[in-house]
Order: sequence, then structure tokens, then C-alpha cells
Amino acid sequence: MSAARPLPPRPAALIFDFDGVLVDSEPLHCQTISETLVAHGWPPVPWDLYQKTLMGFDDRDAFRHAAPVGTSERDIAALVAEKAALFAALAEAGRVPPLPGAAEAVRRAMATGLPVALCSGALRSDVEPVLRHLDLVSAFPVLVTAEDVAHSKPDPESYRLVLSKLGVAPEKAIVFEDSLDGLLSATAAGIPVYGITTHLPPAVLRSHGAAATAPSLALAVDTLLA
Repeated sequence: MSAARPLPPRPAALIFDFDGVLVDSEPLHCQTISETLVAHGWPPVPWDLYQKTLMGFDDRDAFRHAAPVGTSERDIAALVAEKAALFAALAEAGRVPPLPGAAEAVRRAMATGLPVALCSGALRSDVEPVLRHLDLVSAFPVLVTAEDVAHSKPDPESYRLVLSKLGVAPEKAIVFEDSLDGLLSATAAGIPVYGITTHLPPAVLRSHGAAATAPSLALAVDTLLA
């Protein structure tokens, strides 16, 4: 059990995860990782195994776990590039659906004047086509993705970088996260977390440090802004 850091009553910034919070992209990540593995003669990753072991990882760590033991870092980088090209093409085609009300929730948060940021373990090439599709390209003046850090989630480096760019103390911000790796990353950076139950039940998110939970980003943001 992890003790939850309480949500600040007047947050100084709101930080959004991407996959599973703004968009329902995890199935497509699983699909494109599997297609890349199969192209090299290796077995695909079943969805249930992906949810248990890979969800929340960036592509580098996902392939380190999914590729055969002994796969070199050079080959891992090649697999990441292949998967990224597949995912980007499908994202440009609109194959990454937004979660209900999520884009509108971001706009409501922006309308308050609160600084907002996006912190994702995905590649920038995964994120930007989807933001264009949702008309949210200019929504996040601070955007941190996997390329910006040496160690992605569950390491706290990405969230610490976001805080540095925002100039906000960790206890004054709120992170919206849906995965255990994301929760570990945010809480290790000292940031209170609002858990979104896209893939995991409230009790699991709370046991890993979420101060509050909601079934959707829209409901979480509305509750905070009420």
C-alpha cells in the first residue's frame, strides 16, 4: 500500500497523462507492438498480457520485455522505430479515439487559466497526430514525451521535468493517471494523483497512491473545478 499525497484545494497546475486518460490508445499500442514482433517471426503480445505487464511502459521498455531475451539495444531501437511508424500512420488516419469528454475537459481546464501540461511515456510521433486530430495541438505549452528523458515511467524523471518546465512545486500540482507505472512515476516525483479508472479499478489505483479516482477525466476535472 502507498500513502496518497492529498490533492491541493487550489492546484497551481494540472498535468495530464495521454494514453488511457485523454485517448483510448492502449489497444492500438498493443496491436502495433504485436505486428512489429510478428514481422520478425516472434509471437504477438495478447491483450491481457499487455495490460498486466506492458501498459504504462514507453516503447523502449515494452520491447525490452516483449522481445526475446538477448535482443540487443540496437535491435530494440529498430523495433521502436518500426512500431512508431505503424502507430503514427494509424493515428494520422484517426484510429486513436478520444475518451468520452476528455478533450472538452482539457479545454475547460484551460479556460480557468490554470497552467496545463502533458506528460506521456509515448513517443512524440504517437502523441502529436492525435492532438492534431482532437484540435489540441496548442493546448499544452508544456509537453514531455519519451524522447525527452533517459528513463520514462515508472521512473519519476518525466514528471520532474514537467514540474521544472512549469515552475511549480510538486505538492501544488495534480496529475491525472490511469496506469500503475504512471502512478509510481508521479508519486515518486511528489505529485498528488487523481486516478482515472480506464483500465484499473479504484481500489487498485488508491492502493498505489491515488488520492481520488473517477471513471473519466471529464468527471475528475468537473469535480475539481466545481
